[in-house]
Amino acid sequence: MDPARLTRPATPCSVDLGGVQVSYVPDGAVKIRPNYLFPGVSEIDPAYLDGNGCLIISSGGLLIQRDGRTVLIDAGYGPHPEPVTMEEYGIAPCTGGVDGQSSRAGRVAGHR
Repeated sequence: MDPARLTRPATPCSVDLGGVQVSYVPDGAVKIRPNYLFPGVSEIDPAYLDGNGCLIISSGGLLIQRDGRTVLIDAGYGPHPEPVTMEEYGIAPCTGGVDGQSSRAGRVAGHR
């Protein structure tokens, strides 16, 4: 395993499950303070943190393909009241995405 993968956004990947192609399609990534996801945990292994002490969390959907049919499963952001600041959700400010993640979205199995 490449340890650097812990501190960068996920990339598209696919697996064939007996004729069903399942692909993870990342559509974004955020930096999150560890104490937001793990309240009460006093220590996080530094291998999981970027240079600013944040976790990189990727978001995306599943693309399911079988017998010429395609379904995209994406839960989305959810029913949160607006406006919401990043700090309210423990998300560290990060302009322009994380390592250009949004520009890679949708590049799985030849789909855009």
